Amino acid sequence: MEAYFNATNASSTPRTACSSWEFDKTVYQDTITTDWDLVCTARDFLPTLAYIIGSIGVMIGTPLGGYAADRFGRKPTYFAFLALQVVFGAATVAAPRAHYGYYVFLTLYTIHSVSVNPIYLVPSTLGLEIITPDCRATFLVLLTLAYTAGAVAFTGIAYALRSWRPMVLATILPFTLYGMFWFVLPESPRWLLLKGRSKEFNVYLRKMAKINRVEWSESLEGKASQLCIDARGVSHISLSNLNESSDVATYSYLDLFRGPRIRRHTILMLIMSIVVQVLNRFSCSQFFALLFMYQLVCLFFVCRH
Repeated sequence: MEAYFNATNASSTPRTACSSWEFDKTVYQDTITTDWDLVCTARDFLPTLAYIIGSIGVMIGTPLGGYAADRFGRKPTYFAFLALQVVFGAATVAAPRAHYGYYVFLTLYTIHSVSVNPIYLVPSTLGLEIITPDCRATFLVLLTLAYTAGAVAFTGIAYALRSWRPMVLATILPFTLYGMFWFVLPESPRWLLLKGRSKEFNVYLRKMAKINRVEWSESLEGKASQLCIDARGVSHISLSNLNESSDVATYSYLDLFRGPRIRRHTILMLIMSIVVQVLNRFSCSQFFALLFMYQLVCLFFVCRH
């Protein structure tokens, strides 16, 4: 009770505007708050603003990545957003320490945030489209374990460096190593099929047959080409034709809540998503470490299959 009244009296005490701040650097050498004095009356909201604007960037990047992956393919979309992540993420450390440097940082950080979701959603989707159904549960579990391992690894990086700029570089520069996967990462066979790209689809199937020691014949190639043609035709059926056809079922977001099992799963996923967003307010450096481990497992599985 005494502590309550002391806190109440302290909050009612008139505040005097400050012009500078002396920081305790026992734990951290510097943060964005200490670099740009984001503590006084006119600037204490700016760290929260960075989080808000970054979240908006993530929100924009999610549908943008999905559209790009469907329009241009999973592989080029992943590497385009990966380049965006590395370039603009690393560029944040170059933001000057002058007061205007915060706005330079905020701009770079916002652009970088657009790439956050696509660079793990796109390769994980690619993996699920390549591997066999019996491996998908294992694949997703290992991705989750890798994500957790990245979070644990980040604590060691933060403990060793104690400064936000070196932490950003230490966690984002390893992403450049993923550029090597361009030469071994396949395109999604499902995407090639829906786009009617029979030549590339056949190349992929021949590779699969060779790995699985299955004899490839001209008849199989002809069937694969016809499959591409048929799939391409189905993908261009108009919405009006679908609605007029009694043989083709259509679905909406409401179907996620119709059955008891899918309704339970949907509600649990929504709750988990909200909890993660509220409780895990990661710094950009920590997110880099998580994504690095996540994609390591993801790309390993994709390239093996």
